[in-house]
Amino acid sequence: MRNCLTVALLLAAVASSASAQVLPSEGKKLPAAQSVLDMLGSPMSKVFTTFGLPIDATTHGKKSPYVQLDYGHFTFSVREKQVFECYVWSDLPGDSNLGFNFGDALDDATKRLGKPQRTITNADGDGVADWNAPNKSRQIEMIFNPAKKCSGFGVMKGD
Repeated sequence: MRNCLTVALLLAAVASSASAQVLPSEGKKLPAAQSVLDMLGSPMSKVFTTFGLPIDATTHGKKSPYVQLDYGHFTFSVREKQVFECYVWSDLPGDSNLGFNFGDALDDATKRLGKPQRTITNADGDGVADWNAPNKSRQIEMIFNPAKKCSGFGVMKGD
């Protein structure tokens, strides 16, 4: 029940400030990709102090509910006030420490990281490839386009 109250308060805060909020791409320098990925495992409060309020927040999941904080160029998924997923959707400044960056070929990432744990390709050619970090602390995900080039990436908490 406490989680539902937290989610409700968060959604109310986002809704009340959405019209006056400056988007990260408007008047604010975009963060480095790695600074977004470094939020994995952080408390939700650190996301707000670092990036401000999101442009949207949505709830997901019934069995294990979580909130997705949408900043336009990147998102965070939060469960029990802790970030468990970080995704980058735009070519933000700087390189990531994932072994690939925007525009990198899936084949090149495979050469650096080894065979993906899982690769799924949709009928339109878009897809996703997943690797476990060597210490299994996180799962690394590449989203790729029909040309098999990175068009997004993320990290999820591991075991």
